[in-house]
Amino acid sequence: MTQPAWPSTEWNFLSWDYDTQSSFYGTMKACEPIHAQLNLVDDSVDLINLGAARSFMVRVRVVGLDGKILSDHTNQVLATADNRTPVAKPDLDALAGGHAVLVELDVTDPNGAAVSNNFYWWAKDEASLRELNSLPPATLTTSATAATANGERQFTVHIVDSGATAAVLVKLTLEDAADGKRILPAYYSDNYISMLPGDQRTITIAFPAGEAKPQIALRGWNLTAQTIAVR
Repeated sequence: MTQPAWPSTEWNFLSWDYDTQSSFYGTMKACEPIHAQLNLVDDSVDLINLGAARSFMVRVRVVGLDGKILSDHTNQVLATADNRTPVAKPDLDALAGGHAVLVELDVTDPNGAAVSNNFYWWAKDEASLRELNSLPPATLTTSATAATANGERQFTVHIVDSGATAAVLVKLTLEDAADGKRILPAYYSDNYISMLPGDQRTITIAFPAGEAKPQIALRGWNLTAQTIAVR
C-alpha cells in the first residue's frame, strides 16, 4: 500500500493486489492544475489555477434529486496565475429548500474543450443527505472499443447519462468475461464518476496484454449492476 496510516485506512491509494482505490481518484481530482471547487463553508465557487493566467468558462449547475434543474449559470473567468479566483456564490440554501441537491462544476477552455469537472451532493444538514438513499435508478448508455499497442491493451469507454436521474459514484471494473474475476493491474483514466442527466464521459483503461477476454462491469450508488461488452 502507498502511505498506509494504520490503523486508519483513509490515506491508502493502492491495495496489495494493484487495485486502485477511490481515494486515488479523489486525490487526482483535488490535485488538478485547473480545478473548480465548492467551498462547503460559505457555498462559494472558486477556480484554482496552478499555471499561467488564462481565461476559462465555468458552468455551475444545481439539480434536485428528481433531476429538476434549479440553477444553471456559466461564467467567463480570467483565472489569475497560481491563485484562487472567485467564480460565483449560488444560494444553495434557498435553491435546495430543505432538501439535498447535486452541484456540478464544469470548466472548459475558450474553444469549448473540457478541462475539469467536479461533483458534489449538498444539504444544509446531514440528515437531509439520507434522501440520497431514495435516489431513482440511473440509466446509462455505454460503449467500449479496444486497441493493442506495444504489448498493452487499451479500452476506450464512452458513457452517457441518458436517463432523467443523476448517476452517482459509478465504478468501472475490468474483469474476465469467462469467470467474472478482476483483471489486475488495470489503469483507469478516471473512476467512481458521477454524472447529471445528459452528461458524457470518456474513460480509457489500459492493462497488460493477455489471453483473457475482458468485459467491463459497472456498479454505482443508484445503478443496477451491468456489464459492457467490448467491440
